[in-house]
Amino acid sequence: MVRGGNWKKIDRSLWKGRYAQGRAFLRAARESLDMAEEGQSGNPIMSNAVLALIAYADALSIRLGGIQNAKDHATLPQTLKQAMGERAEKGQLDRLQRLIGQKGRIHYDFRMASIDEARRYTAQVEQFAEWAEGFLQ
Repeated sequence: MVRGGNWKKIDRSLWKGRYAQGRAFLRAARESLDMAEEGQSGNPIMSNAVLALIAYADALSIRLGGIQNAKDHATLPQTLKQAMGERAEKGQLDRLQRLIGQKGRIHYDFRMASIDEARRYTAQVEQFAEWAEGFLQ
């Protein structure tokens, strides 16, 4: 596969797998929120939400540009911008940047996120996913 910038060229037909994964991770986050009890860690919920975010962004970049992010996830917004061109909305790219910037804290930090934090984070991912759905259905 040919690389360029922060991405690699990839067969466009592979977008469907990443899309299915995005939907599944988001569903898992929602279901976990529904079952959550106050005082429990929100990190596992947020982990599923961030994995959904990454999968949705990958699905978009693969389907619309034939590329997938090939470096750390911090470069995902640049890859998506490259793939989408003028179709990429600045507000959604900013949302993606802000949400992906929390990945390290969600997965590796010692601090336990609250269920309320998980609910807010997941709601932001859902807004990104709703926007992405317009290009993926």
